[in-house]
Formats: sequence, structure tokens, C-alpha cells
Amino acid sequence: ARQAEHQRAAAFHDLSVRDQKMFSHATMPRGTARGYARIMERVYAGALLSEGISKAMRVFLEWPMEHEKIKKDFEAIGSKGGSLPGILTGATYAKLKGGEPARVCALFFEDMPIGVWLGMMQSFVQQNFEQRLLTDKAFFETVRQALAAPPAEATN
Repeated sequence: ARQAEHQRAAAFHDLSVRDQKMFSHATMPRGTARGYARIMERVYAGALLSEGISKAMRVFLEWPMEHEKIKKDFEAIGSKGGSLPGILTGATYAKLKGGEPARVCALFFEDMPIGVWLGMMQSFVQQNFEQRLLTDKAFFETVRQALAAPPAEATN
């Protein structure tokens, strides 16, 4: 099975970026941002299937507390991202120091024009957005309310 997976991955990388985008859109498993956010909440809370499984997941997801800024600001931060041509995903939980409750965010972008996708892959703008969501309470609330609001009607 492992050899078959390696062959599949090698064949995928031989495709053009446009073909990779079409292939991944048609064949890759799908999830929702909400679903991944719930998984991350459960991992952080120790409630993903069992406390032991959650603990094992945290070992793989959490950032080492070696960087001074991370060590200073966070008790824990864990993330899982993913990228295929035209698709960019990220799910993160963070526990800030100072008594604030842990926060979770998940951003999923799909069917992105390749130029936009490449730009985001190089600039990491989505990671800056996630970091601000996780560390700035007022910004978090503003974004949460904007996403919860009904869409504005178009005017001519």
C-alpha cells in the first residue's frame, strides 16, 4: 500500500499545475472549515476519541516553544495546514497566556485562480490573518460578526 501511495504521489507531481488542480479537485477527500475547527477544539480539549489520542495528536500539531515570541505569548499553539494547486487550508488552535480562553480558527480556500494561490503560498498572508484572529480579541469578534451577518443585497 505504501509503494502504491508513493507511485501515485510521483505521478501527481509529473502533472502540470493546472492538471494537478483539476485532479485534486476531483479526487481528494473533502472536509469543511467548521468540521476541522471542531476537530482542533476536541484535540486541544483532550476529547478527540480519547484523552490519549488527543495527547498524541498534540505532539504532532503543536509548535515547539523555542521561539521567544511564541514562548512569551502562548501556552500552546497547534496547527495543520494543507495545500494543493488552487486549494489552501489551515486549522489552528491557540491558548494565549493571560487567562483568555483558547481560540480555534480554520480557513479553507478552494477553486482559487493559480496566480492567487501562488501569491498566497509565497506571501503567507493567510497565516498572518490566522495569527491576528488568534491573538487579537477585537479583530476576532469583528470577523466572527461579519461572517455571521447575512450577505448585503446588491444595489444597482
